[in-house]
Formats: sequence, C-alpha cells, structure tokens
Amino acid sequence: MDKDCIRTEIYQLHGLSHMPVGIGLVVFGLISLISLFLRNDFSTVDNVDWLIVLTTGGASVLFFLWLATNWQGNEFKSFGAIVMLIAIFNRLLYTLDLIINGQHFEEWPLTTKDPQMALLKGEIITVVGILILVFSWHYASRLIFRHNSLSRMTIGSARGYWAMYVLAISVGIARKLFPQEVATAGELSSVVFAGGLASLLALYASETFTYSRLILVTVMSMPFIYLSLGTGMKENTIVAALPCTIAAWQTFRNWLARAFLIIAGAIAISVLTAYVGFHRDLMWYTSAGNDLTISELMQEFVARGGVQEEAILEGAYTFLKRNNAMYHRGWATDFADTFGVSATEILGPLGYIFIPRVIWSEKPKVNPGLEHTARVYGYFEAEAPDLDSSTAAGYFTALYMGTGYVGVIVGAITIALIVVWSQRLVCTYGDPYTAGLFTWMMFLFALRVDETWPVYALSAPMISLLYAFLFGRLIALLSRFRFVPSRARAPA
Repeated sequence: MDKDCIRTEIYQLHGLSHMPVGIGLVVFGLISLISLFLRNDFSTVDNVDWLIVLTTGGASVLFFLWLATNWQGNEFKSFGAIVMLIAIFNRLLYTLDLIINGQHFEEWPLTTKDPQMALLKGEIITVVGILILVFSWHYASRLIFRHNSLSRMTIGSARGYWAMYVLAISVGIARKLFPQEVATAGELSSVVFAGGLASLLALYASETFTYSRLILVTVMSMPFIYLSLGTGMKENTIVAALPCTIAAWQTFRNWLARAFLIIAGAIAISVLTAYVGFHRDLMWYTSAGNDLTISELMQEFVARGGVQEEAILEGAYTFLKRNNAMYHRGWATDFADTFGVSATEILGPLGYIFIPRVIWSEKPKVNPGLEHTARVYGYFEAEAPDLDSSTAAGYFTALYMGTGYVGVIVGAITIALIVVWSQRLVCTYGDPYTAGLFTWMMFLFALRVDETWPVYALSAPMISLLYAFLFGRLIALLSRFRFVPSRARAPA
C-alpha cells in the first residue's frame, strides 16, 4: 500500500476534469425511448428484447462516461468510479438474467395495469440518479480540494493493525456466542469487524502482491469467512472474502489467470447462494438446524449434494434472479404512483438514527426493508413485526416514493456532498488507522449505495466517519504497546 494511504486508495480528490454527463444523459434518453418503442410495438408476455436494450444501453452509457472521465490514475479506486463500475457490472448481470431466466412479471406483488412501464421508469430513475450522484461528487471534489494538497501520511505501525485484526475476530466470536448483548452496541460492532478486514490490506497490501502475501491474506481472512457463513447472508460472506479476492486479482496479472479467477468466483458465488438457501431453510424457517455448529451445517450441506453440478447451476440461476433489482425498483415506482408514500415514512428515522444504541438502548428499530415488505404485500401494521423478510426498493426509487423527482435529484447531490465532506475531514484530521478504516467502509458503501435505503445511505458516511475516528484513536493508543515483536512492521 502506498504511504499516501488516503490519496491512493478510495479517492483522489483534486484536479479532476468535468465528466461529459450531458452527452450521457442524452444518449441514455434515446436508449430509453427505443426500449419504450420496442415494448409498445413488439412486446409479448415473454418478450424481453426491450429490457435487454435498456440494460445493455444503460451499461454502455455508464461505461462510456467512465472511460471519458479523467480519474487521474484512480479509475478503479475513486468513490465515483467504483459506483459507476458496480452499476455497469450489475446491468450486465441483469442482462444475463434476462437471457437465462426471462422476465419475472408473474411475481409482481401489486395490482397494476402496466408493470412493464413501472420497471422502465424505475430503471431510468436509477441510472439518472447514479449519474447525478457521481457528477456531483466529481464536481464538489474539484471545488473543495482545488487549493488543498492532501497531507502525506504514513501507513502506521503494524501493531495497530494487529490490534484491529484481533479485536475484529473477538467481536465476530462474541456475535455468535452472545448475539443479543452484542446487538446493543449497534453500529460499533460492525465498524470493528470492518476494521479487521481493512487491517488485512493495510498489513499485506502493496502495489505488487507476492504469492506469500496472497497466502497470508487468504489464511487470515478465513476466520471472517467462517463466521460469516453462520449469518445466512450472502453479502456478509462476499465482504469477508474481498481482501483475499483483491489480493488474488493483484497477484495474478495475466488475462488467462484472471479469467480463471472470474470463473472460480462465479462458481463460488453459485455455491454460496445454494448454501445460504440451505442455511435459511434449516435455521430461519424451521428449527431443524438450531443445534448445529457452522462446521456441522456446512458438512450437512455437502452431504445433501450442495456442491454437485445441479445444485451449483441452480445457485447460479437463483443468484442472477435475486440480484436483478430492476423489479424491486419497479415495485417502488408502481406503489408510489398507485398509492403514494409520505416523506415521513421514508426519511422519518433520520431524526433518531444518529443516536447510538449504547446511549439509547430503547431506540426504535430502523427496518425500512420490513416496513416495505408490509407495504408492498398489503400486510396490516399489526402483522408487520412478525415479518422476517426485507424487500429492497433501491436508493433513488425509494426517494421517488417519498419525495418525487425533486427528492431523487436532491438525494443524489446530498449523498455526494456528504461523502466529499467526510473525505475532507479524514484528509485533514485523520490518523493512518482512521484513514484506512474509513477508506474501507466507503469502498463497501460505494458497492451498494444505489441499493441502500435512504435512511441508511444518508447516515452511513457520517456514522462511519464518527466511529472511524473513535476506533482509529483507540487503535493508535493500543499500537503504543508492544504486544507483537517490535521488528514487525507493515511493508512499504
């Protein structure tokens, strides 16, 4: 890892050129009109051609803007670039889902005359929202950092990162053994866990990985991956595997090796999807697996054919289908246009989400996904607490539900300004541990920002900033104690 740890990781914030976003908006508008024409003139119940035009067109526009933007060498590292690349990747996955699985309109939970139009509208809102967000972040970064050179910061003592790693594993074990008690710590436990993953890259990352470093990162990632397999959430396991995935990508640089990594990753995600379904059947929906440890659950999964070809293919189909968020965004726009949703329902929890649960243990739970499940499927309010399944809406389409088109534009700009402001504070006042932790948390935030509920998206950067400063200072203090050999240090 470069010693300018802020400047070379998630963002480079000064001297960027304007994005040609106007051209992109015009082109995407034309693609949307073509999709609408195809849908009106040639669409049948099973025809997905117009949707494929929409998804590939959106991916092409975003890819053009990504190529046309001067990222100053950070086209894979800056916050805006990551948001755009993930949006491109998701639309390619949507296209693959449409080709393999076809359309899913038979699962539409609402009574509507035109679900296809709602889906088209939701996708347009999302792509335009992403462009506004990235452009606003891009432009605000140039203004704020135009006359401010980033301070040069050392990577910090390896002792501090070892402390982060050990604390994170301890928190992960405590989560498994004492879930209720750890839950009272709220976001703090998640920050500590994220710090452990960030410490892996800080300890062993560099511009050129070696095979020994790859092995070390992989071995040290195993406790996080193992613990995440007990949560029943794909996202937790994927995040836990990111450090060794990044290390592998940087270690193997020829195209053949990277093609193999992509295939291996696709198989791993397919198996993981099948495992998560198996885990939920036994642990969430029945009590059959309550007495099983994570190892026993994995053994049972393998024994029941979880890694056979048929199960892997089914996992791949399921992953593509569940990952296609266009339908959830369509539900959101459909519900907003049919029934209407108040701004308080969408943004109300922002009034108290910033209060730590360790201070206010009785703070109301923030569960917009469960509330949306009740909203979309027509449950009465009294039944909502018994729901155990969250329904996504997407950041921009959720804003549309509560605040209309104006809310989408304001929400995109607000996220950009919050991220830039947070980055400025880290650059100005952060120590190496704060910078490394906040960098990692913003990387994870960028991966999912367009799928996050507004109450989380608008609060996450600020909450992450606060906890990164507090935890970073704690680690800086612990790093003064030599509980590892003094000769150990982070590689330059």
